[in-house]
Amino acid sequence: MIGRALGVALILASTGCYQIHGDDVIVPRDTVSLTIVVRTDVPLREIDGIRVRVPDAGIDIEEPLRATAEELIAGVEVAHVEGLTPRSSRRIRLALMLGDSVFVERELFLDHLEDQTITFLLASSCAGVTCEDARGPECLGGMCVDPTCTPDSECCEDDDCVQPDDPACASVCVTGGCSVLCT
Repeated sequence: MIGRALGVALILASTGCYQIHGDDVIVPRDTVSLTIVVRTDVPLREIDGIRVRVPDAGIDIEEPLRATAEELIAGVEVAHVEGLTPRSSRRIRLALMLGDSVFVERELFLDHLEDQTITFLLASSCAGVTCEDARGPECLGGMCVDPTCTPDSECCEDDDCVQPDDPACASVCVTGGCSVLCT
């Protein structure tokens, strides 16, 4: 019986939601951290700032953008927050700004029961796109998707991607969103 209890304790502790204190006493994890990374192909002449909102945690950050185009394509950490209360559903909204205007934005929902890094893919192909489509209310890589879709999940197929006008280019599904590749 003790062996089974210890096994359950180790499984719960490995999820990150619980910690072991003392002799096999399990308590819920008090706080978690959140790191937000943004990847974008939006030209720097179109954006000069970033806004991050996490309503349930009271986070509303607006900052000037301090990254090169190459860094933004590869991915840039834009926020790191410690001490958040774990939640089974956390809403995060990220926007690329030009002055006071939103150039492109995205909202994600995630299970946040352990420390987590989430990547937002904000593609230039989503600028001005309104997703009232039945597939989903958020734009990812030029297509409308469910707000739980992230660059780390499988949310598209090549046929879903809007093809560019340039015949030397094709839009394909890469890391959960559509990307334009040219020859």
